[in-house]
Amino acid sequence: MYNVWPATVHARYEGDAGHRRLLRKRRAGRESRAYIAFVATLAVRLAVALLGLNVIGAVAAVILDLSAQFGTDAQAGDAVGAEIITVGSATSAPWPPLLALVVGAVLATRNGRAQSVGLVFLVLATLLMIIGVIGEYTSGIPFTGARHAVFVAISVALLLLTAALAATAARALAGRT
Repeated sequence: MYNVWPATVHARYEGDAGHRRLLRKRRAGRESRAYIAFVATLAVRLAVALLGLNVIGAVAAVILDLSAQFGTDAQAGDAVGAEIITVGSATSAPWPPLLALVVGAVLATRNGRAQSVGLVFLVLATLLMIIGVIGEYTSGIPFTGARHAVFVAISVALLLLTAALAATAARALAGRT
């Protein structure tokens, strides 16, 4: 008689709607952690792609003599290569946002608070890059021909990639809280 009562209570407890909700929340928590890990990994991959695009932009700036200053055109013989490292170019970001991007990407591969800090670095670095791309594009740079086409193509690609990275990192960061 005592063996029947606990089995009946247990069967009734398993069928309880509150218990089913609790189990769903536990499963959803595991799925959301996996989803956040996936989104953080996607953010790291986008950061690596953005770094690669900045390298391509820097090489294009050296080859095409694109200036390193907002709204100015490089003259033949200017030290464009040296300026690209310190202040960036019309088609690549300067070193501080790129350093923040690298640090953020490395930290975003970790777990816990380090991942959150890395995602914050990614969001801030991409916001700085978006401001730079928009500022460079709206400054009225007097490029013509192939230089203008390369500048527009790289600027659009940088803007789209940085916006995607900012949104992805922000989504992963929002899911962690």
